[in-house]
Amino acid sequence: MLKYLVPYLSFLIGLLVIDLIWLLGIAKGLYRSEMGSLMTANPNLVAALGFYLLYSLGATIFAVYPALQKQAWHGSRRARSTPPAPSPPTPVKRRRTG
Repeated sequence: MLKYLVPYLSFLIGLLVIDLIWLLGIAKGLYRSEMGSLMTANPNLVAALGFYLLYSLGATIFAVYPALQKQAWHGSRRARSTPPAPSPPTPVKRRRTG
C-alpha cells in the first residue's frame, strides 16, 4: 500500500506547493488585472480539492508509476551506457611509386 501511496502523496504535495506559489505569489496580480471581472470573490474549494486529487491520481497512474516500474528517471547502467566511441581511422599505407 505504501508503494502506491508515497508517490501519490509526494506528487500531490509538490503540485499543491508549486500551484500555491504560482496562484498566491506570482500570478495573483496578473490574474486580477487581466480577468478581474471573471474572478469570483469566493472560490469553490471543494471543486479545487477534487481537481487536485484527481489530477494527482491521473498523473501518478499514467506517469509516475510507469517511471517507477521502468526506473526511467535514472535507468540501469547498461541502459544508460553510451555506445563505444569509434576507433580512429587507421592510416592508409601508400605505395611508393617510382
